[in-house]
Amino acid sequence: MSRCTTAASTTPSRASSSSPDRCSSPGCRCGPRDSPGNVKPLRRAARHDGFFPVNLEHPDQLAEIVATITDLRQHTTAPYDFAVGLPPGTDPAPYAKAGATWWLVEFPWDTVSVDRVRGVLGDGPAAP
Repeated sequence: MSRCTTAASTTPSRASSSSPDRCSSPGCRCGPRDSPGNVKPLRRAARHDGFFPVNLEHPDQLAEIVATITDLRQHTTAPYDFAVGLPPGTDPAPYAKAGATWWLVEFPWDTVSVDRVRGVLGDGPAAP
C-alpha cells in the first residue's frame, strides 16, 4: 500500500459513525467512517481528507466508494486517503488496487488478545 502497511484496530464491526476522527500520526489524514451503500456520508466524507469504510465484504465495494467520492471531489486536487480494516491474513493487494491508501489490521473486538496482536505485529507487513 502506498502509505501504511500495518496497524492495529479494535473497532467493533458494528461501529459506524460519520463524525470525523483524526489519526494520531501526523502523516495519516482520516475523515469520517461508515458502511458501504450510504450515499449521504460519502458526500460528507468528500469534504474531508479521507474515508474509512467499515464492514467491507469485497474490494469492489471499496472501488465503488472511491469512484463516488472521486466524482464528488472533481474540483479539488488535495490528496485524499481511503483506509480499510481487514482481518489478519487478508491480502490487502485487491483493496490497494481498488483505491485503498491505508491498510489496518482489524481484530474482532470481543475476542482480541494481546498475544494475537503481538503475533500479527511480529509477522510484519503483508508482502505487496
